[in-house]
Amino acid sequence: MKPIAKGEEITISYLDTLIPCSSRRDELERKYSFTCHCTVCDLPTLKALGSDMNRIQIAEMCLRMPDTFRTWLKTKNPPTAMLLAEVYVLLELIEQEHLEEYRGIPVRWLAHVYAAGGQRKQFEKWAQEA
Repeated sequence: MKPIAKGEEITISYLDTLIPCSSRRDELERKYSFTCHCTVCDLPTLKALGSDMNRIQIAEMCLRMPDTFRTWLKTKNPPTAMLLAEVYVLLELIEQEHLEEYRGIPVRWLAHVYAAGGQRKQFEKWAQEA
């Protein structure tokens, strides 16, 4: 995905990173007998709740996006700005939560929307990133 610098820490996720923090911590404790101290799990309670809400929203949006896109394609004069706004919100939430592993989802949707709309420069930009 990206070059790894000498001495850079490499980490893995044992669980789906979109699961709320308290559930992840409980499951890690139960399955692997350790308490996670990643930057998200160690957030103060209110910030952790905000992060959990963002992650729930990301999961819901990722699940909803294929149907939203299919409906958009079938609509005469589809409301492109609304669809793009939703995809950009998803991208922003993913970036806010540092969930790079999910970034490809909205990036691909942006490429699809711009391709379907005939916006070549924007399509090429997002397709190249995808």
